[in-house]
Amino acid sequence: MQVHPDSVPPLAFAREADERPWDDAPPAGTAAAPAADSDESLMLAFAGGDAAAFTRLYDRHERAAWRFIRQRLGAQHAGAADDVLQETWISVARAAPRYVATARFTTWLFTVARNRVIDHLRAQSHAMPSIDAPLA
Repeated sequence: MQVHPDSVPPLAFAREADERPWDDAPPAGTAAAPAADSDESLMLAFAGGDAAAFTRLYDRHERAAWRFIRQRLGAQHAGAADDVLQETWISVARAAPRYVATARFTTWLFTVARNRVIDHLRAQSHAMPSIDAPLA
């Protein structure tokens, strides 16, 4: 049987194939292990019982999360930003055993924060106005 010359890659092409860094990527459908100091690995470490990992995550993202919450609450609810931030981190801590690193940790964190903002605004819309509150 005769092999067609176009069916065999030239040596240079074969060598390039050996040098492609993306060929070392894990197969589709498997997640790569997060780097040791990444947010995702810290969250997984916290889920495993490492309280210091939670402290590092909090120190890294507390300010950004607060700004995100403050901006979403708006001026009318600006005073509640600290409370919503605390509720956000409590939710993060409670959800740690179920955390799966399918996206960046910050994406998940800001989703949790957004949900706590919505919960706060929803609760405020159902709150009874105070008798002492000035009429608008």
